Amino acid sequence: MQTRTAEHILGIDVSHHQKEINWLAMRAAGVRFVYIKATEGVTYQDPAVQRHYAGARQAGMKIGFYHYARPYNDPRLEVENLLNTTKDMPHDLPFALDIETNEGKFGREHISFFCKLWLETIEQRTGETPIIYTYTSFAKTYLGAELARWPLWIAHYKTEKPGENGIWREWAIWQYTSDNDGLPYPGRLDVNVMEPEFFETGGKLMQNKFSDVAGHWAVKEILKAAEAGVMKGVAPDRFDPDAPVTRAQLAVVLDRLGLLEGRK
Repeated sequence: MQTRTAEHILGIDVSHHQKEINWLAMRAAGVRFVYIKATEGVTYQDPAVQRHYAGARQAGMKIGFYHYARPYNDPRLEVENLLNTTKDMPHDLPFALDIETNEGKFGREHISFFCKLWLETIEQRTGETPIIYTYTSFAKTYLGAELARWPLWIAHYKTEKPGENGIWREWAIWQYTSDNDGLPYPGRLDVNVMEPEFFETGGKLMQNKFSDVAGHWAVKEILKAAEAGVMKGVAPDRFDPDAPVTRAQLAVVLDRLGLLEGRK
């Protein structure tokens, strides 16, 4: 997992627990994006979603919505709740699945299947690639490797970098504190940083190239190599990042880099 740097983009996430927010002051303090809680489970809509949305939009922030999962439900019905609630509020950042509770005491297989079906349903319904929010110990205990193709929003506090979780090697968003970190709000507030590429493209760079590289430690270099035409995937949406390189493939890469020109 990478550390945060001055290049990362500052953001917050909010719900009805945050009352009146001075969004212009947040913008002046360097906050550039917000994830707003929209829904929970099958029937709940956060009562502050429209208020937070209007304020953040007026302040010129990029906006995403997150859904708090209850994995004893049918995930497709939870997706329906999210899409119905946000249909009149255009968003700039991918939908986020917040998976952090397990009241039903389910095992890893059930929780992972719930998440996979939720994420795939969002893709089918919207054409967008969502992001998964969780915290390190929950990921290590309840989530499976089949979720690695979706970008990660990780919560891990009081550390120089998030701990290893056995699934993702890199985060797109890191929630590094829930204690405000000096922002202009009189109470507790979740604070995050986002990878610049993810911010600039609204997650689309990861969405449009190779579903199997999201979360890989070399995702930036893989995408750059693909954009430059130096390396191509093995299929339209698959790069196979950890497969061995054949001698023939290496020769092609060297030729595309221009390293074979004029050599004898």
